[in-house]
Amino acid sequence: METYLHNPIKIKHARDISHYDESMLKSIIKQNHLNASFFEIAIFISLFIFGLFSEIPFFIIPAGASIILFFTMLFILMSAFYTWLKGWTTIVIVGVFILINFLSKSEFFTYSNMAYGLNYNIENADYSVKNLKKLSSSHNKKDYENSLAILDNWKKKNSSATKPKIIFINTSGGGTRSTMWTFYMLQVIEKLTDEKLFHQTHLITGSSGGMIGAAYFRELYLQKKTLKKSIYAPEYLTNISKDLLNPIAFSIATNDFFLRTKKYYDGKYTYWKDRGYSFERQLLINTDNALNKRLRDYHLPEYNSEIPIMILSPTVINDARRMLISAQPISYLTNNNPIGKVTSEPIVENFEFSRLFEKQDASNLRFTSALRMSATFPIIMPRVSLPSNPQITVMDAGMRDNFGKITTYRFIYTFKEWINSNTSGIIIISFRDKQKNLKIKDNSLRSITETFFSPVGSLYENLFPIQDYNQDDMLQYLGDNLEQPIDVFDFELDNSENNISLSWHLTTKEKEIVLNSIYSVKNQKVLNKLVNTINE
Repeated sequence: METYLHNPIKIKHARDISHYDESMLKSIIKQNHLNASFFEIAIFISLFIFGLFSEIPFFIIPAGASIILFFTMLFILMSAFYTWLKGWTTIVIVGVFILINFLSKSEFFTYSNMAYGLNYNIENADYSVKNLKKLSSSHNKKDYENSLAILDNWKKKNSSATKPKIIFINTSGGGTRSTMWTFYMLQVIEKLTDEKLFHQTHLITGSSGGMIGAAYFRELYLQKKTLKKSIYAPEYLTNISKDLLNPIAFSIATNDFFLRTKKYYDGKYTYWKDRGYSFERQLLINTDNALNKRLRDYHLPEYNSEIPIMILSPTVINDARRMLISAQPISYLTNNNPIGKVTSEPIVENFEFSRLFEKQDASNLRFTSALRMSATFPIIMPRVSLPSNPQITVMDAGMRDNFGKITTYRFIYTFKEWINSNTSGIIIISFRDKQKNLKIKDNSLRSITETFFSPVGSLYENLFPIQDYNQDDMLQYLGDNLEQPIDVFDFELDNSENNISLSWHLTTKEKEIVLNSIYSVKNQKVLNKLVNTINE
């Protein structure tokens, strides 16, 4: 006799059904399965329609719920297929996957993400070694003189000091934790130095979330005369640390991996809406549209030294080159020609975004798209495809230079003569989302699986320490080329136990950890020394 569990905890015997006609029972079960499959398809379509309202805050659900929703939709589809296809389900699903994967290579079915403001409707830019070499050496003198003029404007702005110290800011990636940490530290240091920090800062570089925080503070600094509140107001820190993950996850669940129907119109250009669009839109909402600018909008303020120059450097997936995005022409930073008695054929490591995509309306690039290209986490954020031949895609700047120091050191070396003659020293401020000197792990006892995968895992885990090793060496060599002292100040987020998630969302507890990191013994010591150095 069969039994079943009856609500709540009673066990009952199942009724005898031997007197029913077996064929009738099978037909009823089959009909119920078909009805269930139609109901599942209706739910799938309803969820898809639900995604059409993703820009209405009421419909946005938490990221965790969006992930569950995404996998629920997959199970719904597989369940419906099984009802219709039975034993052929696995073969058909694999076949459909192969077909979709094959069709995704064509332009009609492609799901490529685009940089908003660029023209994808004309002839693509020539991304070849020959053209990159040409671009890196064609405008050096002109661009060098342009940057000298900006340095002279910086000097005039700081004419009250006989020979002021020039400041460079480097900020690491790390999602919203780095965004909040960078913005908060800029607020604190600017206030403690009586607003001398940004007055003497010439260049900001870095990657990912840190650059978003720095960009927001820089924009507020530019607008400070028209702001209703002081740039030190807590609400600005609240704005930049608001959630960005929920709209991204919701877009993934209801739109990105199935069918895109909504378009985004940016002037005369049209793009498909996806999670990249959701990220930029939410960032603008969180910051009250402060970053609603084009790349060209920063050219004049930077040239007049009203604000520091900002250089973003997303990584090209095709060949690991760095794409330098700046409102200023900076071809001298891409020049890698042999100097002195060196005879070699160096590889072109960097190229200018504005020069390569000049005909594609590079100066019209939305600044939020530039920030997004520099902060593209794999899977969570879509890789950005650019209008070049062959087509290149870019992702997080941290893959090559998480702290922006390569760009900073190259800039200092390029203008070392001017710096030696016109400043009393260099201050490099670094905002890190974790400690520089990490504890050495004991990996003596490993399972077979850990041993097998450890080379790949170790390479990823040590990606940023490797950058630190190389960049510390670069700094030592750079010091030999300068007469003026170089003072480096590292501010480290208290994340030794990885208790702050690498995400576009921070919990209240995580935000408290970020804010309290400034009170660590090391950070307090560095802060006092920095303030004294700037105020000398």
